[in-house]
Amino acid sequence: MPLSARGNRRRSGLTPLVHTGVTALALFGAVLLTTAGQSAAADWTIEPVPKPAHSGNTELTGVSCTSRSDCFAVGFRDVPPTNDPVPLVEHWNGSAWTTGHTPTPATPGWSGWLSAVSCATRRACLAVGLSYSDRSRPGPFAERWDGSSWSIERLPHLPNAEALDGVSCASSTDCIAVGYGRSSVAAHWNGTRWSAENIHFGDPAGRPNALTSVSCATGNCAAVGWDNVGVCGEDGEGSFYSIPVFGFWTGGGWLLRRQSDLVCSNGGDSYGGDTVDSVSCASPVACTAVGSAVYRWDGERWSLQVIGADELRGVSCPSTNACIAVGSRIYAWDGLRWSSVRTPLPAHARVPELDGVACLSRAWCVAVGSYEDSRGMDHMVVDSIGGGSARER
Repeated sequence: MPLSARGNRRRSGLTPLVHTGVTALALFGAVLLTTAGQSAAADWTIEPVPKPAHSGNTELTGVSCTSRSDCFAVGFRDVPPTNDPVPLVEHWNGSAWTTGHTPTPATPGWSGWLSAVSCATRRACLAVGLSYSDRSRPGPFAERWDGSSWSIERLPHLPNAEALDGVSCASSTDCIAVGYGRSSVAAHWNGTRWSAENIHFGDPAGRPNALTSVSCATGNCAAVGWDNVGVCGEDGEGSFYSIPVFGFWTGGGWLLRRQSDLVCSNGGDSYGGDTVDSVSCASPVACTAVGSAVYRWDGERWSLQVIGADELRGVSCPSTNACIAVGSRIYAWDGLRWSSVRTPLPAHARVPELDGVACLSRAWCVAVGSYEDSRGMDHMVVDSIGGGSARER
């Protein structure tokens, strides 16, 4: 999402259709939650995740898992004394999280972060985000894992692009990344090189639009985002009003459509309307998208679901009748209805927000989020069930 839209300096979305890793962005610190119980609605508990030395705020913004013993989480850490962000990677080996090494460009004043990650195999991951320096505008950024190390990717020219916000890999030779700039952008990775995707989607009045998340199987991807289509307020004054965008990529091109209705009830002094932050597809005819509302795709159309939740940041659907969605709380879908799930957080957590979730099955999930304590300090924490110790580092 463009930085001006919400005032956040990072925002992400990711859901590989095969490995179903959903990424999301934290506002204050980071929280990872995992479950290995009988169902995704079972109790979730806290597990430790290491905080790198010499770091200020540290946040994990995306996660992808190829198995219960292999997950990558990405994000950023602020480096004192300037507290500018640099990329951060954490790895789960089945028993503990460890901090990995991520290279950064040798450009003076360079800063950046990783918003999303997708792993097709243990030896093939792509992470995307944003970079900027003292002398340049924000631009898209990507790194690739080859099984032994992370390396900076050379991206194609993406006109007016500011960031890549989501990525999904159906295989090690088939990945789609989406993002934003003056308009929505997309790029394709074929295992050897990147190519820019012409998605033919822009606002005729030049207003911003973005793709925030993508979920892919071979040759077929679902993408979601938003478009600022109007201005609410008396006499045309007020803020842009956003409506959801849904679409698909079938290997031959993109088909994106705006939601048709426009109601200015949420307009005013700040950005209003509806947005879609994350999408997860269990099959080409079963996708769930979440944001300020929940939408389900049945192969023919998107339909609205009401679950009584505040804005949801992430969703993961390991099967057609099982999804987990996260926001200020965790919600579980059993194929018929959504239900609220107990959400564990430390006793001193004051501003909790879960921003993403990755489920390998109904019985195993990882969620990413954040909290701030009463003193305004940021914290990183991991939650799990079925093993591990509930302690904070």
